[in-house]
Amino acid sequence: MIRGIFYSEFDNIAGPRIVYQEPPGLLSAEEFDSVSEYVICKPQLCSKVMSVSTGQWLVMGCPVMIEHAKYHRNALLFNLGFVLPGNEPLSSTIPLRPVVRKLGGILQAMETENEFLYTAGEKERLFAYLHHIRAQLNQYGECSLTIDGYIGFPIHLQLDHHQALVSRFYSGEKHVLVHAEVSESQIPMIIAQRRLEELLSDEWDLSLRSVVPLIDGERSVSQIAHAGNLDPRIVLTSIQHLVYYDFVRLIDPLDHKCVYVTSPEIHSLYADTDLRKQCCAFVQIHSPTAPVVTFQYIFRCYCQLIPGRPFSSFLQDFKPRNHGIDETRFLQYGLLNRFVQRAQQYIS
Repeated sequence: MIRGIFYSEFDNIAGPRIVYQEPPGLLSAEEFDSVSEYVICKPQLCSKVMSVSTGQWLVMGCPVMIEHAKYHRNALLFNLGFVLPGNEPLSSTIPLRPVVRKLGGILQAMETENEFLYTAGEKERLFAYLHHIRAQLNQYGECSLTIDGYIGFPIHLQLDHHQALVSRFYSGEKHVLVHAEVSESQIPMIIAQRRLEELLSDEWDLSLRSVVPLIDGERSVSQIAHAGNLDPRIVLTSIQHLVYYDFVRLIDPLDHKCVYVTSPEIHSLYADTDLRKQCCAFVQIHSPTAPVVTFQYIFRCYCQLIPGRPFSSFLQDFKPRNHGIDETRFLQYGLLNRFVQRAQQYIS
C-alpha cells in the first residue's frame, strides 16, 4: 500500500523541497512542486494530517513547524509523509493518519531536545530509516525501531487495522495483488459493524458509502452491483478495500450439495464463552415461535459436519430449524470464523 516515504522541509533559498525519499526519485520535482503548498504549509495548517493527489500519487503527511531564532525565518518547517497509489480512495489513508502524526511528533521532540534535524550530520541518518519504516509497515502493519543515540525516543508505529494486512494488496516494488481476488459470485459479510459505522463518514469515497449499505450477508458481489445500479468493477474494488481493512470477510455461495467439515479451530468455539454467546445470537431464528437455541445443540451440529456427508443430508438428519437454528447463518458463522470449511467434494 505504501509506495514511498519522504522527508521534506522548507529551504530558505529553494523553498519547499524533498530532502530524502525512499525509493529515490519516486516523486518527481514537478509532482512535488504541484502539491508542495500542502506538504510544507502555512502555520495555520501545521499539525494537521492532509492528503493531496498529484494524479499518479496520493501524498499524505502532517506538516510541523518549530519556532526558534536559530532557524532561518525563525522557524523550521518540515514533513515526513507517505506516498500511496493515486487510484487509492481517500479511505486508504485512514490507518496511516495516526502514523504520520506520530512520526511528525517524534521528529519534533528529537529536534527540540537534541537538534536532530538542525545538525546536518545527524539528519543524514534519517534516510537510512525510511526504507525500514516503509518495509515494516507494508509487511507487518507495524514498525518498531530506536535510532542510535536517541534511546529516549523509541519509535513504535502501528496501522489502525494491521491485523487485516494478511490480505495485502501489494508486494514490494512489483505492485501486484497477492491476496485471493474477489469474485463476483462471493458473498461479503460485515464482521466489524460498529467499527465500520464509526469510520464510515463523509471522508470515505462515494463508492464505499454506496456499497456498504447493500452488504446484507445474502447478496453476492454481482447482486450488490445490480441492486445499487453500480459498476461491478467499482463494487469489486470497494469490497477489496473492506476486506483489506478487516471490515468484511468473503464466503463462497452456499451449496446444500456440497460437503462442509469442521476444522481444528472448532475447539476455539468450545473454549471461548464470548464466542459461544455470539454464535447463539447469530444463528438464532428471529421469530416469536422459534425455540431458543442452546449452545450444546449448536456445537453438536457443528461436530456432525463430517467428510462424506453433504449438507443436505445433515439437514435431513438433524433438522436444525426445529431447534431454532437458521441453517444458512449456522453455516455462515462457521465459515466466517474458519472452524468450518468446504470440502472439495460434491455429492450428486
